[in-house]
Amino acid sequence: MNKKISSLIVTALIVSVISVSVYVQTVKAEGPEPEWFETQTVHSEANSRVPTLAVTANGTWLYAYWDRDGSDYDISLSTSYDNGSSWSYDRTWVTDIPGGHPDGSHLDDPYFFVDDLRSRVYFFLVEKHPTPWHENFIYYRYSDDNGSSWSSWVNISHLKPQSVIDTTKHAQIAMGGTLTSNGTILIAMYGATAEDTAHAFPFAIRSFDGDTFYLASDLFSEASGEDGNENSLALCSNGSILCLARNGSFAGGFSKYYSENDGVNWSYVGQDFPGIGGCRASLLTYTTTEHTDKYRILFSFTNSPVRDDVSCTISYDDGTSWTYTRQIHNGGASPDGSYSLLTKSSNYSILCSYEANGYVNVKLAQFNLEWLTSGNDWVIINQENPLQFISIDGATNGTTIYDSTPTINWTLVASTSQYWLQIDNNADFSSPEINITNISEINYPTYYDANSTRVSFVLPITLPSYDIYYMRVKALTIN
Repeated sequence: MNKKISSLIVTALIVSVISVSVYVQTVKAEGPEPEWFETQTVHSEANSRVPTLAVTANGTWLYAYWDRDGSDYDISLSTSYDNGSSWSYDRTWVTDIPGGHPDGSHLDDPYFFVDDLRSRVYFFLVEKHPTPWHENFIYYRYSDDNGSSWSSWVNISHLKPQSVIDTTKHAQIAMGGTLTSNGTILIAMYGATAEDTAHAFPFAIRSFDGDTFYLASDLFSEASGEDGNENSLALCSNGSILCLARNGSFAGGFSKYYSENDGVNWSYVGQDFPGIGGCRASLLTYTTTEHTDKYRILFSFTNSPVRDDVSCTISYDDGTSWTYTRQIHNGGASPDGSYSLLTKSSNYSILCSYEANGYVNVKLAQFNLEWLTSGNDWVIINQENPLQFISIDGATNGTTIYDSTPTINWTLVASTSQYWLQIDNNADFSSPEINITNISEINYPTYYDANSTRVSFVLPITLPSYDIYYMRVKALTIN
């Protein structure tokens, strides 16, 4: 028999004089996971910057970043096959691509995107030529064997809105993509217009089959009239796409957009996170195999425009509000913590890559949802049908009653076969005096009364002598 505990209420009782106070909590049967957090420096060398991390289908970790070797900016790669315990290092992983990469060029915006549907990992980058500096060429390649081998480079420089093709500031990869609800790959990009070369505006490209990419949307900051670059995307619970774009027109902050049609059209809904966000930030949609319908959106960002600290926050309502925030990196003098990027490991821990310590270290933070939410994630995710204390013998919180066999009332949980009641004079319920595991109309017809909103249960056992007792009720689903 499998018992799933969907929710829990706890209240205090005093026999003969019953003091009614209540604590409401929702938990899994085994309780929340312990909180944990750790960081490590993956690589340390001057001008190691703009990191990106992928976790492939077989659990390989690919950590890429650019570093300066003489007059060139190349892409280095650190690889881990043991969940980050050890790393190999390849400084010459990407030194030349079809664009030519002459001395003084700049390989930039390295970005991994993992397509879980097709077990494929993509690697995007931009090649910036020095004359003019913003003559950009955009490429990607992919691996179907967890990074062991890669396809030829594909030039997608033409996938830009018409208004940015002939400007001196060409489009760039924004390092933020998502897989839509119908399996479409959507990659965030940004670029400037001929009318406004001083600012950049977001757009998106997409692929329906994983083999060919198309322009999905035109520039979509024009509706707001605000700068929006280094944008990131996340899938929402209703299938829409959330975009947050770094807003250079404000003192920090992010322009927020939603798309209801896989990135073709976007609606501007305002500014979020005012006063922060001096560089790239990252969105991540997080679900688990246990709760595939429970969407969380995570967002990592630099705490201020001066690039000092890195934090992560979480939303349970598709980015409308942000519930809990924890600091990942506590920086010193700027620049110290910046260019964060989120991904998820195969065991559902959260990984955040970022640069630190004056562009010398590329680092990696690992943590779980319980650390991010200070132990509250289970509470929020499991409160679909939360139990609520109503009264004991009609008495609500802060009142007293005189009864050693009281009637306990709580809200009814739909599709619940029975309830589990414990009463103990110890707050940890280590030795309950009353432990009834099968409260239902069938098992306790004389004592059990339920209507459409509440359950009333008359205690069939007399509580022992006068004392303070704690009570909790759990709703059980019996499979």
